[in-house]
Amino acid sequence: METTDNLDNILDRLKNISTEQLRKEFISREKISHSEIEEKLKQEARIKDHKRKECLRKIFHIGNIGVIVALYVIMIVGIMVLGYHWIAPESYSFLTYEQLDKIKNILFSALVTNYAKETYKITFN
Repeated sequence: METTDNLDNILDRLKNISTEQLRKEFISREKISHSEIEEKLKQEARIKDHKRKECLRKIFHIGNIGVIVALYVIMIVGIMVLGYHWIAPESYSFLTYEQLDKIKNILFSALVTNYAKETYKITFN
């Protein structure tokens, strides 16, 4: 019975206290200053900003990898088509000599550029 009496007393006191008094009491008990709250908010903002930037970097990174993979696939297909036309008889050819020359020029210029870049550590801007 004592606990119910105590609870009733607590509830009666809470009814008589205004919300402003409760807010002041809560703030005084927490002892968190306004500057500490602002610092926590700024820190959370920095963390969220960092996550946004990293997300964008990740998207661009995946896009760059996709472009590089697509270029390698195109080069491999070009090499296969060129090799097929060199090995197969002319009756099986489906490209003209001009088209084969264009493919050959594109592939070998890409290969030479890549070789020069790797050998001489040249950066192309």
